[in-house]
Amino acid sequence: MTFADLGTGLNGVKKDLKFAHYGWSSAPSGDYGVYSEDDRPQFIAGDRNVESSTHGYVSLFTRDDTGATQNLVETYFRGLQSTNVFCWTVNTIQYEDNTRFIHIEWEVELA
Repeated sequence: MTFADLGTGLNGVKKDLKFAHYGWSSAPSGDYGVYSEDDRPQFIAGDRNVESSTHGYVSLFTRDDTGATQNLVETYFRGLQSTNVFCWTVNTIQYEDNTRFIHIEWEVELA
């Protein structure tokens, strides 16, 4: 799985919810998200790289305070976990006063 695959899946979570890779030139008026790679952790044994993964973040900006939109994203994540190539955790949930969005950030890792 690649981060491009992750983005494709995120864009299919909900019809009017769109995600962009790294960022938007101008944010959409409704709920939106971004996803980005951050690091490539490697496991080295015997002076050789034997495994690696891609670490990154997914952010959702929503005004839905019911948790329904967050649950849609996390349901998608749980489906990816069954493939044994994806793990995730909620990193932060913040209310952004200036935009009135709830910002949910997940830390993710793809093998």
